[in-house]
Amino acid sequence: MTTHIYKVHLPTLIAVMFIGLNGVAQEKSNPCSNSLSTANKEYEAGRFTSCIEILNPCVSDLANSEVFEAYRLLALCHQALNDEKNTHIGVVNLLRNKPDYRDFPYFDPLDFTKLLVKYDVWPKLELGIIAGINLNSVNPIKNYSLTGSPAEYLPGRGFQAGIVFEYFIRKNISVNTGLLFEGLNYERNAADVSGWKQEYQEKINYFSIPVSGRYYFLERKSLRMAAEIGLQTQLLNGTNSNIILSNNTTSENVQNTIDQSGIRNKTLFYGLAGIALKYKLAGGNVCASVFYAYGFGNVVNADKRYEPLGFIMANQYVDSDFSFNPLYISLGYQMPMARMYAVKLRK
Repeated sequence: MTTHIYKVHLPTLIAVMFIGLNGVAQEKSNPCSNSLSTANKEYEAGRFTSCIEILNPCVSDLANSEVFEAYRLLALCHQALNDEKNTHIGVVNLLRNKPDYRDFPYFDPLDFTKLLVKYDVWPKLELGIIAGINLNSVNPIKNYSLTGSPAEYLPGRGFQAGIVFEYFIRKNISVNTGLLFEGLNYERNAADVSGWKQEYQEKINYFSIPVSGRYYFLERKSLRMAAEIGLQTQLLNGTNSNIILSNNTTSENVQNTIDQSGIRNKTLFYGLAGIALKYKLAGGNVCASVFYAYGFGNVVNADKRYEPLGFIMANQYVDSDFSFNPLYISLGYQMPMARMYAVKLRK
């Protein structure tokens, strides 16, 4: 018969004892570590006051994923005790921490389920991104020409992209703003400029800041529709212009480019009106919008109209006064900010 003798490594034994004692000490020093589990057992046993006493001091110490469960238990207990005021407080905190709870509830008492239906829940703030195209038409104000030739403006297709913010004043009323980078294009053609056909094309880039009010007039399950009206400020970023002269007799072509930033107004203002759609998807909203913008000011800086004199004389072109009226078509996605929800009991 063989006898095994085990040697105990003293440092290892001390370390194991220390870890065990430390764990026990932590449990004693943190009475909230199992509060949710303990409170749930008290609730199931019908000891509602005891459940409340366990949870009240511990809610702030719970993990984010557990907070809504604590408020659910508190609301259930207060409802069972016919305490309407604290039931309301518990429901509000439950829905703020888990706004979709009504869509995916636990097995709650029928009275509690009926109570939750009476509450409206909506995000206070949504952040998102958008991108899209625009069709830019030109509104002529006054025509200038070295040769007295008439001209026509043709719309151009551009783009816009950026970030948006939507702050809800009420469930169906919000204020919207954002920061967009956009490109507006247009073309000005004159058929006969001293025997030449003149085609002037310009691309202008802006940083835009829209501010608008939105009213949601239609809501169907996951779909919402809103009307919107507001103002937009455009800040000039740069221009690129191209002019093509074609001789009507000889078919000779001349092409030149120029940066017209120096003779464009740096800031423009617009009125906005449009329609927006939102569809709930994956915790956020897919958004689509169509907006018409009416330009209030002259794109051209009239005081500097004749400053690029060399370009004007070489191409027989001088800027006329005009404003922009772009149509914006955009798609985007918005996400509500976590825990920034409004909860209101319908009257």
